[in-house]
Amino acid sequence: MLSFKNAREIIILTIPVFLGNLSHTLINAGDAFVASMYSTEALAALGVSYGFLLPVIYAGIGAQSSISVLMSRHRNDQQIRRELFPISLIFSFIIAIIIISLGILLTSQLKHFPINPRITEQVEDYLYIMYFSSFFVFGVQAVKEYLLGIEDVRFANIVALICVFLNVGLNFLFCLKGVELPLLGNIQGVKGLGIASVISRMFFFLSLFFYAIRKYKLNFSFSRELWNLKIKKLSHIGLPIGFSYFLESLGFCILGVFVARFELDQSAAHHIAFQYAGFFFMLPISIASVMSVKVSYHYGLGEFLEVSNYLKTSYKLIFLWALIVMVLLILIPDVFIGVFTQSVDVIAIASSLLVCVGAFQIVDSTQVFFSNILRAIGRTKIVPYSIIVAFWIVGLPVGLFLDFSFQLKAMGYWLGLTLGLFLNAVFLGTYLWKGYKHRLLGTNLVA
Repeated sequence: MLSFKNAREIIILTIPVFLGNLSHTLINAGDAFVASMYSTEALAALGVSYGFLLPVIYAGIGAQSSISVLMSRHRNDQQIRRELFPISLIFSFIIAIIIISLGILLTSQLKHFPINPRITEQVEDYLYIMYFSSFFVFGVQAVKEYLLGIEDVRFANIVALICVFLNVGLNFLFCLKGVELPLLGNIQGVKGLGIASVISRMFFFLSLFFYAIRKYKLNFSFSRELWNLKIKKLSHIGLPIGFSYFLESLGFCILGVFVARFELDQSAAHHIAFQYAGFFFMLPISIASVMSVKVSYHYGLGEFLEVSNYLKTSYKLIFLWALIVMVLLILIPDVFIGVFTQSVDVIAIASSLLVCVGAFQIVDSTQVFFSNILRAIGRTKIVPYSIIVAFWIVGLPVGLFLDFSFQLKAMGYWLGLTLGLFLNAVFLGTYLWKGYKHRLLGTNLVA
């Protein structure tokens, strides 16, 4: 049976988190829309840049997922809660410095990558700007995770939606119209998109920063003892999650490279499938994030019956959503595909891919549910190892085998990817069942 009390709590918290996650997708879509209005080269440069940018950005965001877990554990301790704020920000800025250093090194070597010479300079300009913006990206994420840990999510995600419109407006100004700035000179095109992103993310960070300080009367003082203890805990929980995010997003980028070999109909169908897989996945990952905060809080208090109730309710909601999506994608794929194209050939290919995406939703939602349980209880070391085996050793090679041996093309890679995520769910689920089933099921009341 579904616990309506727990379901109501989860849904109320999930809605603003989902809208916040949706805003990131809308910002990227807005960038692509304005870039396409400027030139085909600008759009191509943006697409290539994402392949270099997204894996390291997702790695940093994943590493900061430990902040909300620690905050939920100390929600009732006002002193520790205050001191965790500056510690969390410093942790995020350390990650930003690492990402910027790696990004500058990578960008300086772009000439060694097979990039069309017509867009190499644009890709380079955009990456340098966007890596610098990671200070604000990770600052935003640190405050959002801090607020999520105390279940204060409404303001942050309202501002996220405001930033969607702000970013689009700035894109039109800096990309299409062009602006002369001191030291930077004339800003237009892809460089303008980067400057617009920096400004909108800076606005986002400052809004959240001053909101948190004012509402919770925070400052920047903390004890050295707490620093030593919590920075280790943040790293212990967060870094494995960050590495797993990096491995998974890098895998998707490499998958895109393989699919790009095919005729345009295959590539277009793959792009449609990829967009819908990401869009429909936003709700399960939002529910899982909220669930991890609830579970972390009650797990820390030793309230294992509550832990069990939230886990069961969360998975029922996630599974129900994935089941609905799968049925819709199987029954009416043409409706979804028609949003992107009316090409008969693309529709035929994409229809079969969306069937795979439907099954993909169930296994992907399950594996992210298990990984967020591990985040909630602070046992994340297994997560990247599981991704390496399931995705890199099994899933991707199976996709290559189905492509080269059976000429399944894009479908082969989606089948391999689904298999890999299924194995990841099995690995993580087995680990949880063997080590923590009594606590997670509420049958062991001793911490």
